[in-house]
Amino acid sequence: MTCGSCVVSQEGFYIHVSNDERIDSLRHDMRREMDIQVYESDAFFIARHLFFADFDYWKERFKVYLWEIQHAEILPNGRLVIGDRIDVSELERQSSLLWIRDIIYHDRLRMMYQPIVQVKKRQIELLGHEFLVRGLTENGETIPAYTLFEAAKSQDQIFQLDKACRLAAIQAAQKAPSDSLFFINFIPTAIYDPEHCLQTTVAAIEKTSLQPEQFIFEVVETEKVEDVDHLKRILQFYRKKGFRYALDDVGQGYHPLDAILDLHPDIVKLDRAFVSHVDEEIDKQQVAIRLAELAKEMNITILAEGIERQEEGLWLEQHGYQWQQGYFYGRPNHSFKKKGEYNEYL
Repeated sequence: MTCGSCVVSQEGFYIHVSNDERIDSLRHDMRREMDIQVYESDAFFIARHLFFADFDYWKERFKVYLWEIQHAEILPNGRLVIGDRIDVSELERQSSLLWIRDIIYHDRLRMMYQPIVQVKKRQIELLGHEFLVRGLTENGETIPAYTLFEAAKSQDQIFQLDKACRLAAIQAAQKAPSDSLFFINFIPTAIYDPEHCLQTTVAAIEKTSLQPEQFIFEVVETEKVEDVDHLKRILQFYRKKGFRYALDDVGQGYHPLDAILDLHPDIVKLDRAFVSHVDEEIDKQQVAIRLAELAKEMNITILAEGIERQEEGLWLEQHGYQWQQGYFYGRPNHSFKKKGEYNEYL
């Protein structure tokens, strides 16, 4: 299991190549092209993620050599442990299953942007965007976010994908209106230790001209969080670095009041289940009003998501939900909305 610099161990393969006059050239190329650890004149350790990220490359490189491959692991103390042999057909089978690695390694993640607005006295003003990831197949076909993350979980790639999505969003944010807010999702169960695992996220933002307070990290899958103290440590880390954080889908998962009281977010997002036809359904109105009252007491900003009808937006604005999001204001798009595009009134 690895996490940035918080390494527990590194899984990979120990590859032994037949020694002939071409081995020196191969060894030189491997050192130059990849982060390979050479243990003997004709043996190498290759990290599992590097190997499968470009499996076709390795097959081509070793086509002219006699070679055998074994499971291997580098322990935290640097000791190499070599395991059972594995044949090429099994590697090919594993490679076909680990397509998330390929998506990440070949930079086939793309961001879409859904506008978030502020409604005040019925006047609409652009605040920023939520960044929503999509994947691309080798043929350029779109892979939905749900498919990506379900596959990442089954392939034990959730940390790598979650991190790659954050970094892709930060890179894309540099093309947005300079005074925008950037809502970026993250899965808390993908982060083992915030001090180490989020270093690359912080470093990527520090390299931009953007301010930390422009970034709002949204906790998704709150209902699956079993260790609330661990989530608190992540959120405290974000706040210490000057970022803000939001609870997504409030109303789902464990009791929303518990979540807000435990975590004291900067922003809470009322789940779309309580937004749809809220102007007509008393039960949903009661949930929305109760959340608004609590947020006011705790000085928390509230945001209603999933607005598809003007009547919903009007009712919510009248009951304290000035920050709003949904298809009524704009679907996810490959381009950013610009300040001034919302000159109309609700």
